[in-house]
Amino acid sequence: MPAFMAALMGAGEAWQHVVRVLHEVCGARGMLEKVLGNAMKLGISPYDSVYVSLAMERGCGLLSFDGELKAKLGGRVPDGFWLD
Repeated sequence: MPAFMAALMGAGEAWQHVVRVLHEVCGARGMLEKVLGNAMKLGISPYDSVYVSLAMERGCGLLSFDGELKAKLGGRVPDGFWLD
């Protein structure tokens, strides 16, 4: 388990709830680590990272009207990632 995951697990009840929900939503083994890792690496919320990470993992595009999210990610996502 990555160090940041261990830290989150020991960070209190609220964070433990976030980790449990993300684990349920992401389902696939290892996806939780990718979601939280991408959130930290890309500077986006774990909520946004669920969608971004799943789209990246599945190799599909993402439809979003969130201009702030698009600006934060800039060129750090593959060409054709954003569906307009």
